[in-house]
Amino acid sequence: MSLYTRPYSALWYYEFRMGGKRYRGSTKTSDKARAAAFEVALRTSVEQAAAQSRTNAAAVLQARRLDEVAQSWLAYSATALQDHKGNVSRVRKLFGREMRLMDQTWEEVDSGRFGLPPNTCIRDVTPELLGRLHEARAREGFSAGTIDRELSLVRSLVEHAGTLRDKAPESQPISPLEKVIKGRRAWKKITERRHSALGRKTTLAEQRQLWRAVGDALQVGRATRAADSDFRKWCKLAGFTMDSSTRAAAMWLAENWEAVGEDVPHVWSPVTLHLMYQSPPSSNCAPRHECRGE
Repeated sequence: MSLYTRPYSALWYYEFRMGGKRYRGSTKTSDKARAAAFEVALRTSVEQAAAQSRTNAAAVLQARRLDEVAQSWLAYSATALQDHKGNVSRVRKLFGREMRLMDQTWEEVDSGRFGLPPNTCIRDVTPELLGRLHEARAREGFSAGTIDRELSLVRSLVEHAGTLRDKAPESQPISPLEKVIKGRRAWKKITERRHSALGRKTTLAEQRQLWRAVGDALQVGRATRAADSDFRKWCKLAGFTMDSSTRAAAMWLAENWEAVGEDVPHVWSPVTLHLMYQSPPSSNCAPRHECRGE
């Protein structure tokens, strides 16, 4: 359990890692016992969600059709294995197919030998199924070595299916170039807001999102330019004309986005947020004025 407080707030915050992911944020309570209960409940929820995700992934894997897996494996074979042509032939044979010359054209047809049904799923690959395949090939006169290689092929396909488990369609992570483009657009909106009455209509949440995008873009430039002078030149060329403290605060906001400011929703400025999270608020600090924009 990891609970802590911050200088400017009486609320308790949590932070823990699970499954390679960090979870942190506000418990929204100043009572430590309630904060501890909140964290325990959150950990339990995360664990249950992870277990359900593993169950769902296993179900998807078991329902995957073996012939579809075979096509994916052949794509891998074409780039990584030497005997790709032989692998193509072995996959055809496994499903009872073969190439036959038909009117001067080679076509894939039913071989007339035993083959796994096209709708065979991973869950159907049992010792009984492999036993039937072994018996059928023995009756057809194949040698023990040839039969063993075909059984090994089936096992390879099952193993390959496991590598496809996490390849469900999902949103692709944004590229560094896209981050810079998005950040430049955000910075343009921020600068326009400072000089336009229209910009004042931007909500506080939207203003924070704009600064987050700017911070993400600046981090891209900083990652490849260790020297401060090189980084400043990059910022100038990219159009991020701001002082060094604002740049640093924007990058800090992007890096600490998940944990920043649930209890200070009225503050949008990355500079003010950075100061608040680094030191206790002074009597002269009045961040609420920023809700009106500048």
